[in-house]
Amino acid sequence: MKHVLKFALILVSFLLATSAQALTLTGSPCTSNRLCDPVAVDTADEVALYSTPTASTFTVVLNGKNYVGQSNGFGDINAVAIADDQTQIQVAVTFLHWTTTITSGRRAGSVVQHWAITGGSIQ
Repeated sequence: MKHVLKFALILVSFLLATSAQALTLTGSPCTSNRLCDPVAVDTADEVALYSTPTASTFTVVLNGKNYVGQSNGFGDINAVAIADDQTQIQVAVTFLHWTTTITSGRRAGSVVQHWAITGGSIQ
């Protein structure tokens, strides 16, 4: 009986460790408002990131579950996000940001923001 209980504890520890593996973000284009859906990951998980550059909050949708976190707004994200049931994930996202100017004739150009995820992780 002792060995069965010990085996069960080892099995539960292994399952908990493997379920907490990090997802690696492998790069994804985003809209000019930093809405990235879908985000490419190294697993079969479905991930979306909604994070406007002017807001201090972001939302990660991981397999249909929403997690909300606080960010510094414009730059990369490295923060904890929390779901309604209080489960937490650590989110680290590196963005590439660039602008282009569109001109038409003699009119002043309009600047278009571009964003892309270049890497990161969720765990």
